Amino acid sequence: MTWDTSAPLKEIQRGLVSILNTPLSGKIYNELPEDVELPYTCIESMAGTETGAKKVLGYAVLVVLKTYGRDSGGSEEVTGIQETIVEKLSTNKLSMTDWVETRKEPTNVNVRKEPKDPGIAYEALTAFMIYVQRSRA
Repeated sequence: MTWDTSAPLKEIQRGLVSILNTPLSGKIYNELPEDVELPYTCIESMAGTETGAKKVLGYAVLVVLKTYGRDSGGSEEVTGIQETIVEKLSTNKLSMTDWVETRKEPTNVNVRKEPKDPGIAYEALTAFMIYVQRSRA
């Protein structure tokens, strides 16, 4: 049987946006926006691997969230937003319809000054492993 790996990724993405959109200074986006005011956070990538037995389908999903900030106070700004992301994702379960979160683990938090684009001076990266299982009907 072939499973639709995009199904849990879409639900996890919606759950992340739901948890994170309100408490952050700056918005969270599903994809990199154009002409948006800094700071902002973007779901940079998501990759899932099937886990579990045949009867209990599960996925381990690596989610990478990047926050972009300004030059003035940018390091503290993106660090603060990333700390909020880690705190919110560590204390709130994702709300999903067809999947159930079994656990989340932060794997990496990194802030760097690397202005690749004009106007962006700092970026911070947070990676989470999120484990989900198919909910029982």
